[in-house]
Amino acid sequence: LLMAPALASNGCRVALAWATRDETIVAAVSSDCGVTWATPVVLSSAGTSNIQPALSIGDDGVVVAVWSSRSVTGAGQLVSGIDFDLAVCRSIDFGSTWAAPVLLDAKSGRDRGNDLSASVTNHGGKWLVAWSSEGYMDTGADSDIFVSASTDNGLTWSSTVPLYAGFSKDQTDDFDPVAVVTTSSIFAVVWRSRSALSAHSGPDVDVVVSESANLNTWSEPRAVNPESGRDSCDEPTAAACASGASVMV
Repeated sequence: LLMAPALASNGCRVALAWATRDETIVAAVSSDCGVTWATPVVLSSAGTSNIQPALSIGDDGVVVAVWSSRSVTGAGQLVSGIDFDLAVCRSIDFGSTWAAPVLLDAKSGRDRGNDLSASVTNHGGKWLVAWSSEGYMDTGADSDIFVSASTDNGLTWSSTVPLYAGFSKDQTDDFDPVAVVTTSSIFAVVWRSRSALSAHSGPDVDVVVSESANLNTWSEPRAVNPESGRDSCDEPTAAACASGASVMV
């Protein structure tokens, strides 16, 4: 049974990842626009619980897959603990072979919050993963948005960074992040938020965006819809907004 499928494409190269009924992450690739597919490959470690895969394809055959896992055993016998943490693995030959999964954040084994809804994108050898975390490093019970970046084609990853400076003090949820690259080659994360950010106000769910030209510093989150501070209805999923991010952001 194919559950929570994730699809990525780059030209006629297509990659698909999914979680099976027993919560194993599996991936398959196609080099002819989906006409034929290679034999699916298991990415997750045996005996682990794995959900919500995401992946992206680079221009040079690099594929990065990321998902939420309750336990990851990779280099150095890294184990994430009982909460869901992000696992990441990479292929440098368009899915013919895959490296063993490792924790995206080395601190994950010491926190108790679930890291969920990961999204990954890339441009020019630089990669970005965004996700929502419920109480990252015990900073609160609400969910907030965090990112990690790679500047060496997914080989190593930066420390986890929050996209909202006041994340540890607010008590409302930020969720459903989508990582994108705009037509101006700017990295951006779009997500849904109930937080009283300077970007918007009100108790409803609004869609906000933060941008970075260098993956080191991020702009103050702002509302995608300039009228969001004056409406009272929930806005659509961030994924729907991100599909037009090259125009909106």
